[in-house]
Amino acid sequence: MAQALVRHVGPDGSSSAPDDLVVEEPLEIRLDGQPVATTMRSPGHDFELAAGFCLADGLLGGEPVAGVRYCDGPCGPGATTYNTVNVRTGGRVPVPAPRLGVVSSSCGACGSTAIDDLCLRLAPVDPLGALDPALVAEVVTAAGHAAPVFARTGAAHAAAAFSLATVAGAPGTCSAARAAAVGAEAPHRPDPARPDGLVLAGGRGARFGRPKATVVLDGLTLVERAVTALTPHCGRVLVVGRPDVPLPVPSVDDRPGPDCPLNALATGLAALKAEEVLVLACDLPGAGPVLQRLAAAPSVAVDPAGRVQPLCARYPRAAALVAAEELLAAGTLRLLPLLDHLGAVPVPASLAELRNVTFPDDLLL
Repeated sequence: MAQALVRHVGPDGSSSAPDDLVVEEPLEIRLDGQPVATTMRSPGHDFELAAGFCLADGLLGGEPVAGVRYCDGPCGPGATTYNTVNVRTGGRVPVPAPRLGVVSSSCGACGSTAIDDLCLRLAPVDPLGALDPALVAEVVTAAGHAAPVFARTGAAHAAAAFSLATVAGAPGTCSAARAAAVGAEAPHRPDPARPDGLVLAGGRGARFGRPKATVVLDGLTLVERAVTALTPHCGRVLVVGRPDVPLPVPSVDDRPGPDCPLNALATGLAALKAEEVLVLACDLPGAGPVLQRLAAAPSVAVDPAGRVQPLCARYPRAAALVAAEELLAAGTLRLLPLLDHLGAVPVPASLAELRNVTFPDDLLL
């Protein structure tokens, strides 16, 4: 969404006030790196939309989605614009034929044709029997709760995928909304009532000997452990990684600039939308219990010796992004000045919770 100053005219005169407006931007969808289509959408459910689009167009052929991530922008590696998404299957599907034509976000012929084509490919489901009208009303209400953009603007389309037990909404624009609903199994659906989660996994791991994000501990990579720890507390979880290190989870590439956690933090804060963000470095595998104690922003985990861990913290997103950009512009690459700027409240944590994996032997503790 975006805000604009509008003038309200009524019987008693006119007045100016800010108003929330729906924003649409083009999204290029790729499958295993090959362009598929460009569609208009309201940013916010891009991974679900892209996966659902490929599924609804019959491009996956029954193969599972191995991952979804944003692609580099037109300015080169690391210049992510968050308007190009690549759905990965590991090359297990045929090269798609791109859908070339006029980009449309209307609800007319393009949407009805897509639904007709989808019905031809889907197998019929078992009859559900008669539905209680009261249940239908509950579904509509629940879907409305999952579409906060519509509640604030009254100007966004939405689609919902639901069962008799659960309801999952996906706001968007017409066919884009339907694709997002079809792709609802893509990970980490945003929830405006909770903070976003941010995993920093872009370190080179020079002292460890290889990137720590891909190191396996108790059956999960460190980046997967961090995502798992954040997910119960967050509406959406985003990972910031490196362009040269494939990750088993959806991620964005660290932007150009200093190779430091502060720059990666700014990359993630700029890509997220929630008012508050829970931040966790992937090399803190024991920090999960601390996250629920970081109840309000700004707050930061502190060990018994008084050492703070800026990468196990809860930040006010907008204020933290501004402060991080200012520090980077001034040539300050350390994270501690960010905490001083925000006035973060210390939250006690144990040494085990904040144990940092720096060397291979640290995994044995």
